[in-house]
Amino acid sequence: RDHLGKGAGKAGRVNAAYYERPRPAMPLEEVEVDHTTFDVRLIDDESDLVFGRPDVVAIRDRCTGMVLGIGIGWEVASYASFIEAVRHAMYEKDLSAFPSVKSGWPCRGRWKRMFVDNGMHFLGRVDGFDEDECEGEGDERCEARSCLLAA
Repeated sequence: RDHLGKGAGKAGRVNAAYYERPRPAMPLEEVEVDHTTFDVRLIDDESDLVFGRPDVVAIRDRCTGMVLGIGIGWEVASYASFIEAVRHAMYEKDLSAFPSVKSGWPCRGRWKRMFVDNGMHFLGRVDGFDEDECEGEGDERCEARSCLLAA
């Protein structure tokens, strides 16, 4: 109905299934998490063993656009590959296995808010969080939980 009366552009903006947020002021204020399954099958050269299709979880800082960490799993998207990406994003990266890389990967640390999609491995119970204890808009824990669920 909006498409016919107001045009495709207006209908798309009014009925969008997403919302835009302003860019954060500081690094590590907000991060986004997403995953994808590569459309390749990796096979061992010597034994012809099929490893499968790698599933990659990436954590990206919204302020700088830099990738903080990644997790690679050989199973379908799971909590384990998500936690691997979180650990990789929070801790210092060891690049000694790549001697040709001259600059480091300085991205690491704890963030304030995390945005995820509705993948089942991202959603679930947050330990130590009781929704009945929420005091409302000003409570940091409530805002973080709503970011996790609304993204």
